[in-house]
Amino acid sequence: MSQTDIAPIGYWNFTARQGPFQGLSPNWALKTNGATITDRGLKVAVNQYAVATGYTGKAPVSEKTLVAWLRLADLDARGGAALTIDSKSVDQFDGLVYGEVTPRQWIMGSNGAKRTPRSDADYATEDAPGQLVQIVGVYRNTSTGSTIEGYRNGTLFTTFNYTTPLPIWQPGDIQLFFGKRHHLANPVNCYLDAVIVAAAIYDIALPKGTVPGLDNRGLQ
Repeated sequence: MSQTDIAPIGYWNFTARQGPFQGLSPNWALKTNGATITDRGLKVAVNQYAVATGYTGKAPVSEKTLVAWLRLADLDARGGAALTIDSKSVDQFDGLVYGEVTPRQWIMGSNGAKRTPRSDADYATEDAPGQLVQIVGVYRNTSTGSTIEGYRNGTLFTTFNYTTPLPIWQPGDIQLFFGKRHHLANPVNCYLDAVIVAAAIYDIALPKGTVPGLDNRGLQ
């Protein structure tokens, strides 16, 4: 199965290079909360983020793939996220989280760290601002529970297994955050300082071998 065979349930190109970003995901309503959209992308910072709601899909989401392309401005920002799938009604989220546990490191974040390893060996480190970086999280159910994989620029940096299946998000209860970790996050450390160039969510776990092939869609 190739990448072109798989359609995301949400895709946003926040630059002006490929037309109005709103037209890329008509099945969501995007609201900017202090964040600004420029020709370089969605600028997020402390108290400046965006959220997508109103998902019109019919099927619940459990297995999934989260993808974000971004340029970090402040490497020492703590606890924000490039992309998070969150619940409106309960404390339940999975996200591409930066600097929450260890400064300058990406983790596969989750509510109460229920699906997040606590070892630095399972994180990816950033050491230069302004670079275009792609972060991907792949979440799949297995016969014994679930598996979560994290990729940075197509390179696998973590794989970990759980004995419980992934949680389920009902369509009307889903919200996606860009910049903020999730809606119940501690307001002291929950924001990213970056330009998010593009983001995507798939309602499947992309097969092994296709994730490293995710291209930058002309975002250089």
